[in-house]
Amino acid sequence: MCLILCECDARRARSVAQEVRAAFSGLIGAEYGSERIVLTASVAFGLWLGNGGTWRHVAERANELLQEVWKSGGNLIAQLDEAGN
Repeated sequence: MCLILCECDARRARSVAQEVRAAFSGLIGAEYGSERIVLTASVAFGLWLGNGGTWRHVAERANELLQEVWKSGGNLIAQLDEAGN
């Protein structure tokens, strides 16, 4: 899932990411045999400052960061640095 927030600074982006993550933790999990499945959300975001690069580059890097966060255990919020790394 991807959200594009226009005219959004890092503080607001992190706040939205926290709201999304909290909403997932409030969803009811499911039972699968003897296991309980719990839903969590990993969120990665970056800021396109319009001073070089493209929004597409930021989106691709944020997706790559999201995959890294998910593989490391997930349920985290990660932010690209201002250079998009």
